[in-house]
Amino acid sequence: MSNTQAITLTVPDVRCACCVHNIKNALDALPGVEEVHTDIPTQTVRIQYDATTVSPQQMEAALSSAGYPISR
Repeated sequence: MSNTQAITLTVPDVRCACCVHNIKNALDALPGVEEVHTDIPTQTVRIQYDATTVSPQQMEAALSSAGYPISR
């Protein structure tokens, strides 16, 4: 059973379309990530995900590994 949730993360290193592409690829590689929307002007990434499959910590780690650490 799916438990769809959404989270918005601040990613200060988002500056261009290439960043958006890299972020999407990093998150899409995780099972349970359903939708990724990156907003360059606000430097945020909104992620819809299945909370029974993937955790926010896993998504944060994937972003960091791709070179896009989040800001708290």
